[in-house]
Amino acid sequence: MQKWQTVKRPRRIKGYTKIIEQDISAQFNDGPRARFFIDSIGIGFQPIHIGNKDGTPGNSIIETKPFQIPLSALITEGSTNLLAGGGNISASSIASSAYGSPSVEWAVGEAAGEAAAYCAGHKIDTADFAEQLIHVKGLQKWLVEKRGAPIYWYDDVTPYDEDFVEAQLKPFDNPDYHDASTSLSYHDKK
Repeated sequence: MQKWQTVKRPRRIKGYTKIIEQDISAQFNDGPRARFFIDSIGIGFQPIHIGNKDGTPGNSIIETKPFQIPLSALITEGSTNLLAGGGNISASSIASSAYGSPSVEWAVGEAAGEAAAYCAGHKIDTADFAEQLIHVKGLQKWLVEKRGAPIYWYDDVTPYDEDFVEAQLKPFDNPDYHDASTSLSYHDKK
C-alpha cells in the first residue's frame, strides 16, 4: 500500500472578500469569465481539486472559468498593515485549491508587494486602501502599466501588445463592459 504524501495548505486570512466556489466555478458563471471583481489585482485559471477527507489525493475536479484575484481577499479584517501574499488569501477551502497554483500565488505575491509599497508611499493603511476605489484604481493602473501584470483575462492580448493597457483597464473604467462580454477576446468587444 502506497502512503500518499500531502502538503498542508496554509491557513487563510479572514478578508474583506471571501472567494467561494460559486465565484469561480463554470457551473455558476454563465459568461466567458468567472465573477467580476472591481478590485482585481491579478488573474488565474485553474480547476478546483477536491481531496479526500483522509488527505489522500482525490479525483474530484470542478471546472472553473478564468478568474480574478480581488485585492479585498488579500486584506484582513481587523489589521491595518497586513496583506496576504500567497495561498493564504481569503477563500473557502474548496475555492482555495484553484488559487493555490504557482502562477496564481505568484500573481498574489507580486500584487501584495506592490500594494504594500503603494500603502507606504501614500501613507495609508490597508483598511483604507480596500475601502477607497481611487487607491484601488491607482494600484491597478500601476500593475498594468508599469509591471505588465494582467488583471482581466483575455485570450488575444498580451503585455507586449500596444493595446494591453487599454484592454486591461477598460472593464474597471466601465463595469458594464464585463456584463456585455460574450467571449474571452478583447478585439471582439471593440
